[in-house]
Amino acid sequence: FGPCVDLNPAQGPVSPIIGQLDRSYGDAATTLQAAELFVQAHHAQGVATCLKHFPGHGSAQGDTHEGFTDTTDTWDEAEMTLYRDLLATPWGRHIPYVMTAHISHANWGRHPATFDRGLMTDTLINAYGFGGTVICDDLHMRAVQAGLDDVEGVLLQQVRDRSARQPVSPGIHRAGCLDGLGTGWGDVPGAGPVFPSDPVGQAGMAQVGELRADG
Repeated sequence: FGPCVDLNPAQGPVSPIIGQLDRSYGDAATTLQAAELFVQAHHAQGVATCLKHFPGHGSAQGDTHEGFTDTTDTWDEAEMTLYRDLLATPWGRHIPYVMTAHISHANWGRHPATFDRGLMTDTLINAYGFGGTVICDDLHMRAVQAGLDDVEGVLLQQVRDRSARQPVSPGIHRAGCLDGLGTGWGDVPGAGPVFPSDPVGQAGMAQVGELRADG
């Protein structure tokens, strides 16, 4: 999945999971240019691209693979409005996918951004006009598992009810996010796997296949 369009912060340390691993192009202007080249080159070869990680993981000082990652003191709205600018470009119509981040922020109710309807539906889809498919980052990551009481059961129900159009693992939805799942993000240490047989992942892959078949 690429390109990664997470920005390095103008001030303060870069993210240990993004900037320190050379996964960022740098500032917004450089990222816009690099992303354009990336998307156009792949599109010319018939390869789909995916912007990530919405609404911006570059300032996060934690690793969502390992646990709850609060960005309240570091996240900047410019990390999110970059997606508006990217999608508004002439080549923005060639971007079929956007991947979400499991970062958290006090203004999002301290749950991972992936589950925030205001960010995903109201902002990315409605305000920014994204008409493609939103793919959430891995739901096995500890930033998600640490705060969900029964994620497997809830996600399976969403897979069964296609009219809800909600993310599953590997996390696809077109207009909406999960609401009211579990409690305790930021208060519960990383939990062990909650998908021992991974039925959600299997169902998610089946749903991806259906989307491909639908064109």
